[in-house]
Amino acid sequence: AAHVAGVRCDWGAVFGCLGGRVVDLPTYAFQHQRYWPLPASHTGGAGGQGADDAFWAAVRGGDADAVAGLLGVDTGQERERLDDTLSVLAGWHDLCSSRSLRYREEWQPVSLPADPVLVGGWLVLAHPEDGDIAADCAEAIRHSGGHPHLQVIDPADAAAELRALVKGSSSDRPWAGVLSLLGLADDTALATGLALVQALADTDTRLWCATRGAVALPGEEPPAAGGHALWALGRVAALEHPALWGGLIDLPETGVGDASLIALLSGVTAEDQVALRDIPLARRLVTAAPVTATPWHPQGTVLITGGTGALGSRVARWAALGGATRLVLAGRRGAGTPGADELVAELTELGAETAVVSCDFSDRDAVAALLAAHPPNAVVHAAGVGGLGRLAELTEEDLAAAQAGKAAGAENLDALCGDLDAFVLFGSVAAVWGGAGQAAYAAANARLETLALRRASRGAPATCVAFGAWGGEGMAEGAGAELARRGVLAMDPDLAIAAMADAVADNAPTVTVADIDWPVFARTFTSSRSSSLLVRLEGGAAADGAEAAGAPGDLRADLLALPRYERSEKVLELVRAQTALVLGHAHGGDIKPDRAFRDLGFDSLTAVEMRNRLTAVSGLSLTATVVFDYPTPAELAEHLLEECGIAPDVDEGEADEEQRVRAALAAVPTARLREAGLLAPLLRLAGEKTDDVEAPTAHAVDELDGEALLKLVEANDGEH
Repeated sequence: AAHVAGVRCDWGAVFGCLGGRVVDLPTYAFQHQRYWPLPASHTGGAGGQGADDAFWAAVRGGDADAVAGLLGVDTGQERERLDDTLSVLAGWHDLCSSRSLRYREEWQPVSLPADPVLVGGWLVLAHPEDGDIAADCAEAIRHSGGHPHLQVIDPADAAAELRALVKGSSSDRPWAGVLSLLGLADDTALATGLALVQALADTDTRLWCATRGAVALPGEEPPAAGGHALWALGRVAALEHPALWGGLIDLPETGVGDASLIALLSGVTAEDQVALRDIPLARRLVTAAPVTATPWHPQGTVLITGGTGALGSRVARWAALGGATRLVLAGRRGAGTPGADELVAELTELGAETAVVSCDFSDRDAVAALLAAHPPNAVVHAAGVGGLGRLAELTEEDLAAAQAGKAAGAENLDALCGDLDAFVLFGSVAAVWGGAGQAAYAAANARLETLALRRASRGAPATCVAFGAWGGEGMAEGAGAELARRGVLAMDPDLAIAAMADAVADNAPTVTVADIDWPVFARTFTSSRSSSLLVRLEGGAAADGAEAAGAPGDLRADLLALPRYERSEKVLELVRAQTALVLGHAHGGDIKPDRAFRDLGFDSLTAVEMRNRLTAVSGLSLTATVVFDYPTPAELAEHLLEECGIAPDVDEGEADEEQRVRAALAAVPTARLREAGLLAPLLRLAGEKTDDVEAPTAHAVDELDGEALLKLVEANDGEH
């Protein structure tokens, strides 16, 4: 291994030995900024860069000739030793790489502002049986300065009642915020959460959803399934409706945590996923601790749902190589799945007897029949449907379909399986941090987490793995480039499965397995709203949005303090400066006012970042597409002026005339203005006292510059 490590070279040192020197690439003439692309950083595994990447690729591919060539090994004895160690090196590299992909949820104590204050009207929504809790929340809002309005909602007709309530509210008195307690009813929490987001989507308010016992805190009972699914849906709502979404609050077992509740509702903190206990606890994603146990190797019969799919077939090959003697690959189409015969032949050749069967796992009787015919030693539930669709377009039927395809099957397996060595559920990161267009899918995967936690609480084996994007023929196939641009890298399937095996051995009921470029991901994740979820992973970059949103500027006030003729230029300078920051230029002067944002290099992500920056410095509410609606810096600057309610500047002729008068006035000494009798009128125009101003002398008037006097008289004449 020491010899292997020697393939890395310090080329700077090599050139130095040869008498050369390393220099930076040049900048453009007379400029001190570089436009050369920087090398992309390597973000995962133990492979390193450059020669190291080639070396470890050859090791993992078992290409002894390539490894020998990279190491300069050419004698028979050295080559024989290399052949013996190649598989060991490959295993070590995979182990290190897979363990760098694992993350877990943690709840961190946080300090919330003391004596928070609320303003405006607050709508408190509750079911009839939660009247006491709703009254406590309303009283806490009233005590902090807000004006609560308690509205009881019938869970049987919640969607229609919410639409009617929002439609009937006075448009000139919008709610400052909405606190929903509808999530306390676990069986209807998900449906009412969807109805709330849809009803309030076009309003100028802030929605907070409260639950009780819906999160997985250490030492507490497993979470309620409906409330836990609502939290997953809420994470998607935060991405799709950032201006509407306030956050998620899990209330204590008794009471409502008055001061902490109000601190969250006031919006003075970036925390948007908080459990109120003796002290407030905020949700964080952190790196999972290294696994010391031997990774799980399946034995006996392994049932793999979705076994002929892209992910299931990968797991089947791994299980066959790892020691499973029999594989049962189950899915809706069974043996009719394209490529099933070839897969069976491949697995049989690897030493595992293989059966492909058809089963609808949402059908309890069908699952019971399957288990009776093929009793398993381990289960890997990799089946499920996508459930894609924006919140605005989803129906309760869409939510139910996603639950049936993913969660119902897992629940039937849990209820009907006997003793197992492992019970593995394939989840998704959509349930961990959300995903635009994946609300139904996220909620279904949250149900898998709940199931795993419940099994673990009764001592049964359970591992729910929230996977990120898989490479190759995984579910993210075809979207790899777009995902990578957002910081989500496609995992090597072998490494993803190795991380899963680690999690099973670690007895972790829930774990996240993903290859993420955290600085890039944090930037996109917080591009439309602040969040503290990732601060433990990437050094606080996710808090940038919180800082920007915490103290918005007041562009209107700044502009009103300026002369009229300077306002347009001020706003244009602001737009050009923020454009330069987004694009990485050193100065706003590099940005041409009449050049389209698209031509400057803006895309959907940089457009949102630009909106966020302008919102932070101006205090204005702007759309995410504002740079495309007003496609040049000059047009966007005009729009900002209109949003501030400030009339366009005077025309160029008037501005030039005003500037000439000001310049002429500045050229005249104050003593001469006093002697000519013009100082007193000027001071009166400016609202200053004139008691101590002396009368003019004839000599002083005669000597006053003629052009300056003319301009001053014209200025006075325009005011009287």
